[in-house]
Amino acid sequence: MSVVRVHHCSFIKKTEKYKTMVIAYLNIFIYFMFSLFLSIIIILITMLIIPRTGDIEKVSAYECGFHPFDDSRATFDVRFYLVAIMFIIFDLEIIFLFPWSLNLNLMGERPHCVH
Repeated sequence: MSVVRVHHCSFIKKTEKYKTMVIAYLNIFIYFMFSLFLSIIIILITMLIIPRTGDIEKVSAYECGFHPFDDSRATFDVRFYLVAIMFIIFDLEIIFLFPWSLNLNLMGERPHCVH
């Protein structure tokens, strides 16, 4: 009958590594729970303090000072959405080109060549 020896050294190292990882994430968890608790407290306090009375002027529909005279769910032309999407695409493209243009003079005489 042979005796099997178990080395606990690797288990201890893994346990210590796990404890340090848990401690590192514990700070994040405490911060998350504190912010959640504080948010709930602020919402509950405001629900208790604010008055809940609504007058006719407050609950009426408002459209540039005039009473609404048309349906607010009017359909838009598809071209409007295409123009909006193109604006977003080109706006993002400019955002990515701006840092490149600022560093263009640092690239030398031939920026398209690999050095």
